[in-house]
Amino acid sequence: QAASMAYKATVNILKQLQQDIGDDSFALFLTLKKNLNSLIISIDTSRSIGNYIDLAKDISINIVNQYGQLEFAPHNYILISFNSHYAKIIINSRKPNDLTNAIQELNSCENYASALGGMYYSSLIEGLIQSEYSSVIYTFTDSSASDSYLKYKARALLRNKHVVIYSFLGQQMKKFLLKSKFDLVDQLDVNDDGTDFNLSLLMPPVGSSSCVLSKEPPCEHFPFGLNFLNKLKPIGIK
Repeated sequence: QAASMAYKATVNILKQLQQDIGDDSFALFLTLKKNLNSLIISIDTSRSIGNYIDLAKDISINIVNQYGQLEFAPHNYILISFNSHYAKIIINSRKPNDLTNAIQELNSCENYASALGGMYYSSLIEGLIQSEYSSVIYTFTDSSASDSYLKYKARALLRNKHVVIYSFLGQQMKKFLLKSKFDLVDQLDVNDDGTDFNLSLLMPPVGSSSCVLSKEPPCEHFPFGLNFLNKLKPIGIK
């Protein structure tokens, strides 16, 4: 009899929850709907990426379009803009067209003090707070991260939500990586003078991958379409 009463009480609670939050949210709560992840685009709009902003926007829009063709599209679509002073969410919508339109309206050079570095980790945190489990983040930047003190907070959120990051770096960062002989998998966080200097490539526990932005024809570097998404695989972290 006690078991029967507990069962009925549980059913009543679930019915009330369904009425309160609606059928779609209730299905997500029960994991009956498979589009539980988020698609997050994070674009540096400081002066440093000015030469690549159109390319970054084109790649981003193509990514959104490709995800829209999948059997189970993302649950929500998020766009984040960041520079050397702040990171902010531009859009968080269930509609991919809202994300595409927001990307098209982005402009670079919001802040000309790009030498300060970008609020890269802040942008990750902004997106991760709003994201679902097992989401994907695409970042675009050509400057170092100035907010390294947020690195571990971002890493904890990445680990908890099992998020994967794909990073696109500009030629400036490519030259810095080559000159400094940085390993893209094992990021160093200290300058020669001992100060923090996080690259705008965060390797989360789940995995990450990077590409270099170029003003050359995109097809040379980015085989657009589903093949592009398939080739850009995350690097496993031990």
